[in-house]
Amino acid sequence: MPFRSLTRDRLTRALSQVLDEEHAAQARAFGAVLRAEDGAEHAADLLEQHVDQGV
Repeated sequence: MPFRSLTRDRLTRALSQVLDEEHAAQARAFGAVLRAEDGAEHAADLLEQHVDQGV
């Protein structure tokens, strides 16, 4: 979200989305993968895939 279009309501909605249980579960799963795999390089690859998916 571009900073210029950021409003209190948009920020509230965005924070609500990232704090919901589905996103929390995804974050926990992502953390588990990071702990089990090849650290920073693998984390960067996963993050790039996640961003490319538009999530």
